[in-house]
Amino acid sequence: MERLEFLTQKRADDFFREKKLHYINRLLVLESTESTNTLCKSDEISAGTAVLARTQTAGHGRLGRDFLSEDGGIYISFCLSANIKADRLGVITGMTAVAVLRAAKRVCGIDAGIKWLNDILLDGKKICGILAEPTFSGSEYPEKIIIGIGFNLNQQKSAFRGGLSETAGSVYALTGRKSDVSGFVFALSEEIDRAVFSAEQGDISEYLREYRKACVNIGKEVYILPFEKDGRDPKAAFEENANRADFRSETVIGITDDFELATSGRIVRSGEASIKEKDFEK
Repeated sequence: MERLEFLTQKRADDFFREKKLHYINRLLVLESTESTNTLCKSDEISAGTAVLARTQTAGHGRLGRDFLSEDGGIYISFCLSANIKADRLGVITGMTAVAVLRAAKRVCGIDAGIKWLNDILLDGKKICGILAEPTFSGSEYPEKIIIGIGFNLNQQKSAFRGGLSETAGSVYALTGRKSDVSGFVFALSEEIDRAVFSAEQGDISEYLREYRKACVNIGKEVYILPFEKDGRDPKAAFEENANRADFRSETVIGITDDFELATSGRIVRSGEASIKEKDFEK
């Protein structure tokens, strides 16, 4: 089986020296790290740096959920400084989702979908998660905006063991085609840089249009799962409760101009809830 080479530090340095992007001036390439987002939060990483790892030992997503981080995936965090308030992180996450779709189309030739707010799906299976986090130093504007992306690119089908095989996959496992790691990382960096620039300029209409077109939730009946008072993942409470009558279902009617979820009953804001389609029974 063909094994594509992981991105080298020299090739990364050459790319960023040539491209001169707005917000990203270097890429640190690591064999492994605990979490690229965690590393970017530290004083070791300055704004303008992206961190890429071949594997992560403690990869995580939203609400601290574990994220499978084996060889073959793209695990990258962009550590940025931009004139964007923390309450706009939901917008940044939505625009990042579109940036990921654009990079995947450019390099892999796939048309993926978005499950609100931050999951990328291919053939109904999750291939990517996004986690945007701020760090502060006394201002209403974050000192750093950290955009973490875990993208399942070239993992084999066997990497998704147990229950994961029903919900997650990789581009290679689902299409049978391997993709160039370097090309994907470079295309993603360009698209993220372009999205953040558009967000800072307040020019988000094109991203909203693409997000709405790709959002798989629109028109579906879903359960809205609010955060548990004890801090538990809302999905855990849902899965432990066999009586679905305890949960109110709503129809998703659209995405607001702030990338919020509009249902037949309310507006669901970023970080406020998780959602499950009504026919979810596992």
